[in-house]
This record gives sequence, C-alpha cells and structure tokens, in this order.
Amino acid sequence: MMKATVELEAFEVRWMRDYPLDSARSFRLVDAMYDHARKMGAIPILDPREGLEDKIKFARAMNGLRTPSGTLPGI
Repeated sequence: MMKATVELEAFEVRWMRDYPLDSARSFRLVDAMYDHARKMGAIPILDPREGLEDKIKFARAMNGLRTPSGTLPGI
C-alpha cells in the first residue's frame, strides 16, 4: 500500500486547486460509466437474489453451522 508522503499531499492540493469539482462533469462521468456497464452486461442485474440460497448454504458449510433442519450441509 502506498503511504501518503509530503509530495503526494502537495500534488493532491495542487490537483484540487487546478481542477475544482464540477457537478455537471461529474454527472456526465457517472452517466458514461453507467452506459459502459450496461454495454458490458454488468447492469441491470436481473435478479439480485439469484443464487442466494446456494451462497447461504456455502457460508454455513464454511463456518460449520447447522442448517435449519439440524443437519450439517453437504452431509
């Protein structure tokens, strides 16, 4: 991990001074990222709950927890 140094902090101050926040530009950027994600097929997630049951069973098995039926999953 990169540690914040005096040079990095000075760079950040200069950057924020030279490139102030622009809400219109920020919205355009978010819109562009959303469009890109849709083109890549990442959005929309058709059903966010899809596979949830399997994920819960896997997590229970990894943690050694019993299922509601009282048996260990996968046994």
